[in-house]
Amino acid sequence: MELLPKDFRKTLSSIRQEACDTCSQMNQERGNGCHQSSESGKQPKYYRQTARKTIRTGTALAAGKRPMEVDAMHQQSTVSPDSKKRKLASPTPPTQAHSAQEPEQQMKSAKLSGQDLSQVIKRLIEHTLHLKEKVECIDDIDFDVDDLLQSVNKLDDDVVAINSKVNSLGEKVAWVAKEIQDTRNEISEVKELVKNMDAQLEQERELKRMHEADDQKRFKAMLANLDALVAHFVGNEL
Repeated sequence: MELLPKDFRKTLSSIRQEACDTCSQMNQERGNGCHQSSESGKQPKYYRQTARKTIRTGTALAAGKRPMEVDAMHQQSTVSPDSKKRKLASPTPPTQAHSAQEPEQQMKSAKLSGQDLSQVIKRLIEHTLHLKEKVECIDDIDFDVDDLLQSVNKLDDDVVAINSKVNSLGEKVAWVAKEIQDTRNEISEVKELVKNMDAQLEQERELKRMHEADDQKRFKAMLANLDALVAHFVGNEL
């Protein structure tokens, strides 16, 4: 079972061979054997670069990249002479005074960040207290709403009672209206009876007057007859 891809093994062997050839050439020029240390006791610079290149190549291939992508990556990471010149022309490293000021600046920035953190904590506390006040206000509003709902429920009960009373009063008013109508009907009947009685009385009076007139006529006639008889008897006697 192969643990590494074929492309990776080929690239690794070619890089190793190239590193060995270069190292041998450099050591031969310096009069040393292959794979020996330089005058400073360190490995040749090219060999170290080659080792780094090997590590990067192995990492890239293990990550699933293709050999063409790995070569393009090496070309991008290759240092050009212009970049070396720019590196050599870069400003000098900071002095001891400048390096001594850096911790102070770091301390100031850390202090500022600590102040910012304390301000943030203070703001959070204030915001929390503000939210707590709002929650208390909301609780008070809830209590007021509960009281209002209870009052509304009581009002509903009162309205129901009032409606029942109104209904009973309406029934009573309807009964009274019916009684009044019945009374009016009775009064109308009584008026009609009174009219009839008045008519009867008038008729009776008229009859009585007629009878009285007849009686007077008869009485007058009787008196006249009596006068005539008296006169007849008186005349006969004479």
